[in-house]
Amino acid sequence: MGSIRDGLLTTLVSRIDNISGVTCSLRSRANTISDAVTCIVYPDSEDTHLANAYAYDATLRCEVLIIVRAENATELTDGGNEYRYLDRMLVEVQKVIHTPDSWGSAPSFTDVEMTGHVMEDPSEENELSARLSVTFTYRHNYQDPTSP
Repeated sequence: MGSIRDGLLTTLVSRIDNISGVTCSLRSRANTISDAVTCIVYPDSEDTHLANAYAYDATLRCEVLIIVRAENATELTDGGNEYRYLDRMLVEVQKVIHTPDSWGSAPSFTDVEMTGHVMEDPSEENELSARLSVTFTYRHNYQDPTSP
């Protein structure tokens, strides 16, 4: 069994990967950008402090990198504008963050918050990207990070 942190990240990947036309994975050295919409989830940092005699309160910050290809913007839904297409995909990812709004094995201590996003300029390969910042707060046993 992995850590609660790993479970949260894996659940986030799974939720995003279920969006039609989107491929999502955890960051690794083997990530490739080959689909119309590719999302890569990666942890940024984590803070912990003792909550009580047996548990830590933890704050996990992660990023979701959303990459789209400009040529996939459609006239019908995006007005042919690649930035509107990127924004539409960002909204699709944002929707699954709180649907369902239950995370982890201890829902009373686990919560998620989207803390903003940044849009990037197109790359030479005609790819546009956005980074969505997500923060999880959760609790884990101080002797066992796999247990709440």
